[in-house]
Amino acid sequence: MDVFNTCFLTQAIIFVNTKGDCEFVQNTLRKNNYKSSIMHSFMSKEERDLVMDKLRKLEVNVIIATNMLTDFARYINVPEIEIMINFDVPTVELSNG
Repeated sequence: MDVFNTCFLTQAIIFVNTKGDCEFVQNTLRKNNYKSSIMHSFMSKEERDLVMDKLRKLEVNVIIATNMLTDFARYINVPEIEIMINFDVPTVELSNG
């Protein structure tokens, strides 16, 4: 979490390996007063869209997402996102495209 303390970031996406890691990182961020939401592959498209809407409306600063959604990151169109962080080493290979 030091990256948030050393840099002034308005919004970011953090990629982790598991849903459990999502919850761990979110709890840590919340303890440090960061507004965050989780996004993982067990969520419906509608639920993921709601999370993205919160980010676009600046209701959350950080999305914590599983690496299963890494390919999805290529299509995120939120100009306010300043950084995408791999919290864990990715376990899935990105597709070429």
